[in-house]
Amino acid sequence: MRATSCLVILVVACAVAICAGSPGRAQSATTVPTTTPTTTPWGPTVDGVRIRLVTEKADYRPLEPISSVVDFQNLRSSDEEILVAFKGSYDFEVKGPNGKDCPLTLWGQDYVYRNTDGEVRTAKPGDVVSEREQVLNRLFDMTLPGNYTVTARRGWTGTDPTKSTELVSNPVTITIK
Repeated sequence: MRATSCLVILVVACAVAICAGSPGRAQSATTVPTTTPTTTPWGPTVDGVRIRLVTEKADYRPLEPISSVVDFQNLRSSDEEILVAFKGSYDFEVKGPNGKDCPLTLWGQDYVYRNTDGEVRTAKPGDVVSEREQVLNRLFDMTLPGNYTVTARRGWTGTDPTKSTELVSNPVTITIK
């Protein structure tokens, strides 16, 4: 019985790894959202900036990759610099069908501590800067069928580098069928 359980876990882990792609490959954010950006709501505006979380669709099959992109928009009258594609740029909160936080996968645990190179981009007034793609069910255990609620968060200093606030995205509901 124990050997069977281990085999099932190994098969599921391999399937997730295969579906999610290679861990070292950076994926392009330009190919991810198929939702019309103007119809995807934004999170609240804080100090003249806001973020939103965009996924390809709302319904997924078990183990189907759940690709997402976080957009940052500058609504201020001046240019803003933003660090993107860097470990810790955004934190995700994923609530499972049971209402509890979803645990990180083994890959997700490793990813959180991995150093990645970031770049500073200038967002002119009105510009939208997209963060690189994240495959949510590669980072979090989203194997149970049901509804998941995902939110992205990011620290923001704005005009006063001594004062930090938090940007919160729109909540996205994802259904695993």
